[in-house]
Amino acid sequence: MKDRRTELLEAKRAAGRALNLIRDAQQQLSSARSWGVVDMLGGGLLSGGMKRGRISDAQACLYRLDGALEDLRRELQDVQLAAPCAPSQTGYDMVVDLVFDNIFTDIRVQNEIKATLGELEHLARQITRIEFQLDAELRSLNG
Repeated sequence: MKDRRTELLEAKRAAGRALNLIRDAQQQLSSARSWGVVDMLGGGLLSGGMKRGRISDAQACLYRLDGALEDLRRELQDVQLAAPCAPSQTGYDMVVDLVFDNIFTDIRVQNEIKATLGELEHLARQITRIEFQLDAELRSLNG
């Protein structure tokens, strides 16, 4: 059986991995949002393609984040802490965006990006609070 300090450190590493993936997804979604604005202003195929590429990259980050959150849940169970709620996997319908490339579709995609960024920010705050709890307990064990 592992000691409490080792369990806390493993949970802290898992939290760090999840936060890094959240930051990566936020960065990709922020870029997609910027390209989306250009697309709405008539940017054409290039801006639409860049937006869809960033959304695809963000979806890959979110997929990896699901695994990292599952790891974090397991590690937090070991130290009897509650796990954060995962963000919903809103599906960006890029085929519709490509086929029906119009202002209404662009606005819908922008709203989905904004909502997902908000969910990720909330999740990042939850995980940061967990990291503070883990750090506090590690400090209490050290001294």
